[in-house]
Amino acid sequence: ADVRSTHGRPLAEIVRDHELLELASTSAETGLIQRAEVELLHQRRFLHAIAAPISTDPSQGVLLTLQDVTSLRQVQNTRREFVSNVSHELRTPLASVRAMVETLDGGAIHDTDVARDFLSRIESDVERMTAMVDELLELSSLESGQMPIHLAPVELCDVAGKVIERFEMRAGSRGVKLLIRIPDGLPYLMADAGKLDQILTNLVENALKFTPEGGHISLSAKTVREGVQIEVADTGIGIPREHLPHIFERFYKVDRSRRDVGTGLGLAITRRLAEAHGGDITVSSVEGEGSVFTFNLSRAS
Repeated sequence: ADVRSTHGRPLAEIVRDHELLELASTSAETGLIQRAEVELLHQRRFLHAIAAPISTDPSQGVLLTLQDVTSLRQVQNTRREFVSNVSHELRTPLASVRAMVETLDGGAIHDTDVARDFLSRIESDVERMTAMVDELLELSSLESGQMPIHLAPVELCDVAGKVIERFEMRAGSRGVKLLIRIPDGLPYLMADAGKLDQILTNLVENALKFTPEGGHISLSAKTVREGVQIEVADTGIGIPREHLPHIFERFYKVDRSRRDVGTGLGLAITRRLAEAHGGDITVSSVEGEGSVFTFNLSRAS
């Protein structure tokens, strides 16, 4: 309703929230300023409300000021979830390292085979934590816009070839075939070659984690109206439908029971890198059949 249609009407006819009505009523009765944060459930919004008497005469009414603090609350929730996730992800390897150090200190260090095995595991856990910290710093730089992106004409075939070559030995040992399907004459891309390499590396590495023996991973591209569309597809285990909306969130893992699924930051970084190029990345998947990650980049003029 506009201001003219609400003028002179009782507050209860305009505001249908009992908390706001109670706040205004308390202020009028006590003659004191009242403050509260109110959640509008039907709109999923948060308001900071202040009710202040207009004068010492209660009949003069109350001034009710509302400030929408939904965005601020979302930032606070995100910060809390972030701290909680980091704590959880670091707690497991730290506890493992501590237990092994205590075992070694208790005498196991004199058993050469056990000591060598424990030291190898400690090194693996330390590398995992180091990788997580590095990725957190990188993601922070991307989200704050502080990471420079140097755009220049790039030939996709060169970058894709190096990425596939990097994974050939690991894929071969797992019985997974890597394919490149990039047509001749594909236009040059306007991209940061290093960041494009990172996007493709993250996508191929992610696909390799979830593609069983006998499967294949393909890196393909085609010209579209917006520029060049790039796809990384696999014949892996796929992603359950309920997980798809969250797959690019920080620390999100479809299968948390596996220790080899990484930090949960790779796809979040990949999306930010795609956005830094002026594009976006999407995923489609059928559980038991595989997944396809798609993103577009502009062609070089």
